[in-house]
Amino acid sequence: GVNIGLEWIPFVTVVGKLATTLGFGFNTINNAPVSGSTATLYVVPIYGGLTYRGDFFKNQVIVPFISGGVDLGFSTQASKNGATQGGLRIYEGLYYTTGIELCLNAFDPYSGRELDSRVGINGVYLTVMYMQSEPINRTETVNLAHKEFRLGVRFEI
Repeated sequence: GVNIGLEWIPFVTVVGKLATTLGFGFNTINNAPVSGSTATLYVVPIYGGLTYRGDFFKNQVIVPFISGGVDLGFSTQASKNGATQGGLRIYEGLYYTTGIELCLNAFDPYSGRELDSRVGINGVYLTVMYMQSEPINRTETVNLAHKEFRLGVRFEI
């Protein structure tokens, strides 16, 4: 799948950064077990929460982070025999993530300064994270609980 996240970092202190997070994506889950059969699920996840980064100084090489919040998943399905299950189902969950970021500006400060002055990108990070989501209500009919690893790039503007 594909996910895009946006953050607003209002609190930058000597003990790290605290940010609000909002993200969305699109995922396809093939051969998902549904009512004794299999189906293809189409899911649009939307999440929001808070993120803390242990980012203490400019161009810190490794930045650990944690985040958590609410995870909503809007899904629809198509069965293997071609019949489409009508309607939209909503998953409501709580998520948490933990991970590390590698500050690429630390390895090439000249390019970092150029990106900052020409485009306004203050930092570029390679990100590796573990994410887990659990349903708020364990009896809900749509359970899109998940555990996953993500690899990505983060631009700090």
